Amino acid sequence: MDTPIEGYLRMGIVHYMAFPELASGSGPWEETLRHIALDPFFTGIEITHIEDQQARERVRGLIRLAHLSVGYGAQPAILGQGLNLNSLEEDRRVHACILLKEHIDEAIYMGAESFVILSGKDPGTEKRPQAITALMYHLNK
Repeated sequence: MDTPIEGYLRMGIVHYMAFPELASGSGPWEETLRHIALDPFFTGIEITHIEDQQARERVRGLIRLAHLSVGYGAQPAILGQGLNLNSLEEDRRVHACILLKEHIDEAIYMGAESFVILSGKDPGTEKRPQAITALMYHLNK
């Protein structure tokens, strides 16, 4: 192989998994990001919601300065708040969509190239077709 591995892939890290204290949206974002940004091995990072607006802006600046590609994972919010995009209860589905749209806005602000979600709890074999229909309905709205 004559081409450096960087020609085939971007090596990234899921920031909030490497530093689980960040999954809540609060914590030492800048300090932990600096470790990743200074490591030439990493060219990408997956972040999640950053509660503090000023910290979010500083993290955004560090990411840009380090030329890291960004992904955004909404899983901590989905799991932490019990959101369910495929709930058979419409009000729960609508609530989840409203909150996740806010996360999409944040992901765009942070320059994310991808946005990762979880649908919601599997309702079981019997109700799975209705849950899939409910999920598809709201995602296509």
